[in-house]
Amino acid sequence: RAMGKYHGGGLWANSACGHPRPGEETSAAARRRLREEMGIDADLEPVFTFTYRARMDRELIEHEIDHVMVGYSNELPRPDPAEVADWRWLTPAEIRTELAATPDRYTPWFEPALEGLLERRPSILSPVSQP
Repeated sequence: RAMGKYHGGGLWANSACGHPRPGEETSAAARRRLREEMGIDADLEPVFTFTYRARMDRELIEHEIDHVMVGYSNELPRPDPAEVADWRWLTPAEIRTELAATPDRYTPWFEPALEGLLERRPSILSPVSQP
């Protein structure tokens, strides 16, 4: 996340986050936010939904319903610097190792999103070639 984000600035998170606009479908909002944040367009498939509650910086508390979606793209990310400070590709094993060693470098919703995804899509643990 970009340092200027209203909470969680400088923390690692999932590829894109956001909220639907009034009247906007969740899947359309997710695709829009992926374009806005990472400069990537991809069809997204809903995988699961979870609720979390976490105390954030700046005395904020988030209590949200998160929708986790997966998509594939051959595009190179072109992140918006107002949204994204940095990006990288890691394997699930690398992420789990880093999360265990330095959980404070990640947003509080990242680990439940990752673990829920891996539970429902264990094939993501293996390298996949996409057309």
